[in-house]
Amino acid sequence: MKRFSFILMVCLTCCLSMMSNKAKADHAAGGELIYEWISDSTYRFFFKFYRDCGGIATYPTHQLCGKNTCTTVTINKTLELWPGQIPPGVNNGTAVTLGCSGSSTECDNSSSAIPGIEEYWYYAIVTMPHKCDFWTFSVSVSARNFSDNVNTGLFYVETTFNNQYAQGNSSPYFDAKPIPYTCKDMPYSFNNQAIDPNGDSLWTEIVLPLTGGCGGPGTFIGWNNPTSWTPPLGLPNNPFQTATTAAPTGSFNLVGSTGQMSFTATDAGPQTIAIKVSEYRNGILIGSIIRDVQVQVLDPSLCNYTPSTINPSPIFDSSFYNPISNRVEACINQKMNFCFDVATTDPVGRLVVSDNSKTSVPLTGMTVTYTGQKTKSVRFCASWTPTATQTGLRNLIVSVKDSTCHPPGIVFQQSFTIPIYVFPPIQAYRDTSICPGDKVQLVATNGSNYQWQELGGGTSSLSCTNCIAPTVTPYATIRYVVESKGTTFCRHNKDSVDVTMLKVPEHDNMPDIITCPGNIVNYDLNIKKEPGVTYTVTWTPATYLTGATSETNTSTPLNDVEYHIVVSASNNRCKSFDTARINLLDGFKIETPDLAICEGQTVDAKATGDANYTYNWSTDPPATADFTDPAALDPT
Repeated sequence: MKRFSFILMVCLTCCLSMMSNKAKADHAAGGELIYEWISDSTYRFFFKFYRDCGGIATYPTHQLCGKNTCTTVTINKTLELWPGQIPPGVNNGTAVTLGCSGSSTECDNSSSAIPGIEEYWYYAIVTMPHKCDFWTFSVSVSARNFSDNVNTGLFYVETTFNNQYAQGNSSPYFDAKPIPYTCKDMPYSFNNQAIDPNGDSLWTEIVLPLTGGCGGPGTFIGWNNPTSWTPPLGLPNNPFQTATTAAPTGSFNLVGSTGQMSFTATDAGPQTIAIKVSEYRNGILIGSIIRDVQVQVLDPSLCNYTPSTINPSPIFDSSFYNPISNRVEACINQKMNFCFDVATTDPVGRLVVSDNSKTSVPLTGMTVTYTGQKTKSVRFCASWTPTATQTGLRNLIVSVKDSTCHPPGIVFQQSFTIPIYVFPPIQAYRDTSICPGDKVQLVATNGSNYQWQELGGGTSSLSCTNCIAPTVTPYATIRYVVESKGTTFCRHNKDSVDVTMLKVPEHDNMPDIITCPGNIVNYDLNIKKEPGVTYTVTWTPATYLTGATSETNTSTPLNDVEYHIVVSASNNRCKSFDTARINLLDGFKIETPDLAICEGQTVDAKATGDANYTYNWSTDPPATADFTDPAALDPT
């Protein structure tokens, strides 16, 4: 009996110990793995780890594992705690404060109802043994924080890069901490603020949270109780429960070009998502990073919070707010000024607004000023002159902290992304040389609502005038001008393109002639002939001509006719074109009959006839008579 009691006691002790270890093992609330280039083939890796203060203590080291698709070489390095300070100039391991002053989190008081997070940076220096177009480095930690939407298990993040194409590249990094707090059933927006130090293009997407050992491969950790969710959890619209009446399959949305995510959480509790940012240079994928984010969704009973709104102000100078594309539009090398208003309806609201203009490479040179900080309405105004390297889509990310500090004392944070599209100078493509009568397509870029015309205002050789890419069929060297009507606020909204005629067989131009029916008209093209070259002539139509293929020709026209002449040479693919028109005089007739009138009376004279005549009224025999216009067909 005593022996049985002893065994039972041991079992109970072991079970309690195991439960205690399991309860304390969860502490990985978020993190990512990034790298920076030092020199040559040497890089410094940083593992940013966000520890839940309610879990076990952080580990003194972690393992960094690397592999590639080019060889079987692997890399294993120990990541040690970074000895210096971390942004924004605090000690490594400092709590990421979301509580108001006077309010404690779990980092300050283990009995606090407000979750607390500490930020730790680990680092290792790696010299790459060789170049490859696909390296994968990863870190695995035991264990993930509990989440409502995904299973617990090993925490796994990875980064990839291509040192074959982009040796010397540094990875993107995130400027915002991955610990957003929101309230159940309340619309929310957040941006991790991915920044690329090299100014490469970034694309953001939501991916499945991963688990796996160091070196991977990382695999989806799995949904928590997948059959219990209605609608089912899944990407991209419902990574945790966000279904609403307006969005029955999930309200989660992430804009890849900006990284802005928005949703309405409908399940209170911690929710884990993974955000992947891919880095492109000249259209080539050169790397990616994955960040694990834990969204803290609070029960409405803990929320006394009014979300902020953002709207453009009337102040826009040398720029334009496009409400259709929801972006600011501006121009290269042209100073812009614009303002937005951030406001809350909370009568005692205290908003603190900041932005990424000082950390974003694409926004270099921008200055942002604020008025009304720590009030319920803040206006921020941006001033910027974009350069040639700053055209295209750029993102100003605005972070809004509500420090009203209603109970339970959480500082809520939102993010708003303001897309700014900087138009380069409009360009027309491309100057070219063609044969007379050939077709060539012109193209306009970097604008909208285009208007084309020939220099001087004509449009006869253009297939269309209000299109992007007209086809033109000129017979002489000509300059075409295109204007972007959609960017009239830009000084560089016009460009031109020259279409030059290549050398053609030379000959005299044939004149247009006015003559009488039956008169003979002689033509001589007088081709400037080169030795050994065969010339071919075609006259169309051949009506009234003595020949249809002669250099010299004779016409005896009985009606008006227009000849089209084409001259080609055996040493030139280009042909020359000419026209020769014959207009026949149709005669004239005085319509006014003979009359007897008294001296001094007036009479209306009238004649009909060919407009090509020169008319002059007179009397026969000569007499004193005044004509209102002797050259008109119907003088008085």
